[in-house]
Amino acid sequence: MKKGWYLLTYHDISWEENIYMKGIGGTCPPDIFEDQVKELSKNGELVSFEEGLKRCNENNIKSPLFSFWFDDGFTGNRIYGKPILDKYNTTAASAVCSRFVLKKELFWCAKLSYIFYKGYMPILKNELYPLGYKNNVLVKNFTLNNFSLEILSIIDNVYNEIKTEKERLSAFDLFDDIEGLRELKKAGWLITIHSAA
Repeated sequence: MKKGWYLLTYHDISWEENIYMKGIGGTCPPDIFEDQVKELSKNGELVSFEEGLKRCNENNIKSPLFSFWFDDGFTGNRIYGKPILDKYNTTAASAVCSRFVLKKELFWCAKLSYIFYKGYMPILKNELYPLGYKNNVLVKNFTLNNFSLEILSIIDNVYNEIKTEKERLSAFDLFDDIEGLRELKKAGWLITIHSAA
């Protein structure tokens, strides 16, 4: 490989691509993640995000450098990803969404995935028709291309109709909590903000 700083981005490290994540993608099983980390360690140097940025800014890159970045703050990154990176004496960055961590809001794409894989898409489509949805378009594409507070409200309403409050709260277990983030920070991980939601 050419010398340079390579930043590898993941969503979640987990054995299971659960019903909330299937429609989003980006779940990597721990064994495959470990194989990737091992292979990268043979082809360059594993460094923290801060070290990679420092060397890049100093124009001091003499070989391939590899850093890891996890989007959205999923719990699996701490539970499964951290022990693997620990074996290789490196850390990562975790970009969290504050409303997810604080259990104030669940990612709307996760709700959409749940609605789809539980078979409630006809109900959602029925609500989207007045906004211009057509059957020959994927709902995921329609919602992304026409995203609005009204569409977000429709997704929320359908999701809330099919899940109890207790079930809705348990879905937040996908995302790490404050104590989990403190553990990562104490271990040297960079904790940064992805967005509010």
